[in-house]
Amino acid sequence: MVFQELAQRLSELMALATALNNDEYARPIDSLDGASVGAHIRHVVEMLQCLQKGYDSGTIDYDDRNRSTLLETDVREAVRVMASFASMDQPDKPLQLKYRSDGMQVLIETNYCRELLYNLEHAVHHQALIKVALQNMPHVSVGSGFGVAKSTLEYRDSCAR
Repeated sequence: MVFQELAQRLSELMALATALNNDEYARPIDSLDGASVGAHIRHVVEMLQCLQKGYDSGTIDYDDRNRSTLLETDVREAVRVMASFASMDQPDKPLQLKYRSDGMQVLIETNYCRELLYNLEHAVHHQALIKVALQNMPHVSVGSGFGVAKSTLEYRDSCAR
């Protein structure tokens, strides 16, 4: 279930990316402290790559990202990589999460489904930030649920009844 929701959010990001040209995708946005739509999508993608890599090794390290300028500037490359996440629908299993702070490192027990959920919520958060950037691009539109948590959408729906 979580994987399907994450796949839906990635589909929304792919649709958005393909609605932009590379200049729009990579354009720094003042209201996002100079980040671009591409920078936010790159960040979501690279966190998922860390989870993919961690599934195989047993240890997730979200700090060990590539920070690829190609993913941040090239719509086609970003869409290609997002499409590759279809293979993330895998069985749950125990994992460890590497966490660093103040020169210290700890390993935290977690599992694959929990980390999929984290990445889903993380993607929604970045969609919300991207929605701010789209105010500067009136020719691009996204659905009303873009960047809104599922629980919020369900709450709004219950209030409308």
